[in-house]
Amino acid sequence: MAPELGPTTTIIIPAYNEEDGLPVVLEGLQALPADAFEIVVVDDGSTDRTAEVARGFRCRLVAHARNRGKGAAIRTGVAHARGEKIVLIDADGTYPPEAVPAIAQALDAYDLVVGSRSLGQQHIPMLNRIGGFLFRAAIRLLYGFKGHDPLTGLYGIRKGPMERMRLGETGFGVESEISIKAARMGLRILDLPIEYRGRIGRAKLHPLRDGYRILRTILSFIMLYNPTVTFILPGLACLVLGVGLMGVLLLGPVELGRIAFGMHTTLIAVMLGLVGSQAIVFGVVVKLYALTHKFTMGDLVTDLAMRPGVRKALAASGLLSVGAGIAYGFRLVMDWVQGGFGDFVRTQEAELVSFLVIFGFQLLLSAGFIVIFAEELRSRDE
Repeated sequence: MAPELGPTTTIIIPAYNEEDGLPVVLEGLQALPADAFEIVVVDDGSTDRTAEVARGFRCRLVAHARNRGKGAAIRTGVAHARGEKIVLIDADGTYPPEAVPAIAQALDAYDLVVGSRSLGQQHIPMLNRIGGFLFRAAIRLLYGFKGHDPLTGLYGIRKGPMERMRLGETGFGVESEISIKAARMGLRILDLPIEYRGRIGRAKLHPLRDGYRILRTILSFIMLYNPTVTFILPGLACLVLGVGLMGVLLLGPVELGRIAFGMHTTLIAVMLGLVGSQAIVFGVVVKLYALTHKFTMGDLVTDLAMRPGVRKALAASGLLSVGAGIAYGFRLVMDWVQGGFGDFVRTQEAELVSFLVIFGFQLLLSAGFIVIFAEELRSRDE
């Protein structure tokens, strides 16, 4: 006996006190064929007639005992979804239900289909528009999101990638989380222009409170999902500046008016260089960790780190730096001994020795870290 085929698309409608808007959305979805589309309404602890309204339509009702937030409602809907394609739409009537079939069809070729609010901007309050512009720019700049509208309330996504995202946001920051993870996972994204409509009922989004939560979501993911911005580039700047200062100061003190930069400034340069190199190593390790656990796709940094030749070069450079530091330090000690253990006046050179030894060990440890992740990735691929 052949197994019973279920719906290919699940439409999830998170709803909290939406007794006015929900019937409009559900009415617009009733014409969809039941064998291909299932409708799941997640009542997120509503205190009005939301659940009663849902029972009057062809849909499945899943209810939370208390209000847990939009993100939690979406996760509940995904857990109950039978379709391999998931379409999410807000329950307030602002998004066109008639766009759902086109989104579902586009999911045959794409992993994420974004219903971008290209028309109807007049229905969005001015403060929300300003915040949306800033958040959209941040997500696209920091995470490389290719869609126009990462904060939309109408989008489709394949169930597999959705489950791999392991969503953690409970509130309105869930759209930001999905967009960020979709971009960093390298999902195929399609922009589908839609018309945004006037809201039915009272708005649940508070511009300042929820805007802060969305911003917090955007910034909280940056360490794991874009360590190039948070660690590697700042670390590279510190390393170059520190090494450059050391090189200049070892040639002699630098005077700017009454201010002289010498031994103490060299110590600061050493510290700056070591902090920079440590930040770079940490950033590369974070990238490899995210790649190993499928949080992100590979890039130039991870491709270089995974090459055996690069790892050997790191280890060799580390050994060379440690060896040079030890040899230079030994020479300084011997010169001091031959001078009769007098006052040690080559402090700047001793600081350089410290930098060479510590920097070399950092390179050796980073090569070891990379080998661990490389073996895990190789085993996973095999």
